[in-house]
Amino acid sequence: MANQIGRLGYLGLAIEAVAGTPEASPDVYLNLNDAPKFNEKHESIANIGLVHSRIERADSVQGKKWMEGTLNVNLDTIKCGYLFKLALGNEISNGAGRHDFYPTVSGNNLLSATLFQNRGGNIFETIPYCVVDQLNLTAGDGLITLQATCKSKVSDNSSQLTPTTTSGQTFTFANYTVKFGATLAAAEVSTAIKMNSFNLVIANNVQLHHQSGSQEFSIVTSKQLKVTGSYTKLFDNATERNAFMGLTKRSMVVDFTIPGSNETIKINIPKFALQEHTIDGGISDIYAETGSFEAEIDTTQMAHYLTIIVTNSKTTEYA
Repeated sequence: MANQIGRLGYLGLAIEAVAGTPEASPDVYLNLNDAPKFNEKHESIANIGLVHSRIERADSVQGKKWMEGTLNVNLDTIKCGYLFKLALGNEISNGAGRHDFYPTVSGNNLLSATLFQNRGGNIFETIPYCVVDQLNLTAGDGLITLQATCKSKVSDNSSQLTPTTTSGQTFTFANYTVKFGATLAAAEVSTAIKMNSFNLVIANNVQLHHQSGSQEFSIVTSKQLKVTGSYTKLFDNATERNAFMGLTKRSMVVDFTIPGSNETIKINIPKFALQEHTIDGGISDIYAETGSFEAEIDTTQMAHYLTIIVTNSKTTEYA
């Protein structure tokens, strides 16, 4: 068996038509910026009954089994839609390249995917019933990234696949803007704020249900949905501090665009509130401020808690 570096592997993904039923082949191969960190988990059950000895663990049997790990990719105009849909659950596609993703808020079932992984020589795996527990978008001063923290069933051995490339332009820190306003409409036309960094987290708080008949879980459900984030900017006025102290509710629009391209991403948050605000700087540094926020519901402005609108060359639904 040949050894190999992570760069020589691949990770394919297919959204499952029926949760937990593996798909036959990938819909897409993700362009990873790090090797996937998927590992098996097994909580063996210890027998610590009295055996006339100080030794606690007398024996053990097999217990709960699952997998968990992270996928790290650069934010691009096409493949990002698969992770947005898995994290949020719903999509409206107009058949002309616009995809509106929004979360399921009235139920607990999650959209799932089958992963196809090669991470070492002749080891090829199919990983079924993979769900996104948390999706983290991060913008610093380089490429913008997505990290999906996932849980799944245990992998099965499979055969080697031949990865294919799906074109999609990647976004850098120069390609996004963040705008605030009293309403979404006001935010849309307001002046973009110069950000040093920006972060958005979609947390599904998934729960694996291990039930009778198998060591593997039988179903996954989501608990409370939270959308949080933070941003850092140079401290030049008291606006953010006052918004924090006054619990001022605002709207947020985040736009990702590439000059000369009609492929875009837009994040609409109709209402958010700052949960923390700090101002920091060294004796020789410019003061910077960081605001940590959480999204709230405002159905008077938008039907959904959060929407992510992707416009690209893909004219079919992510399915």
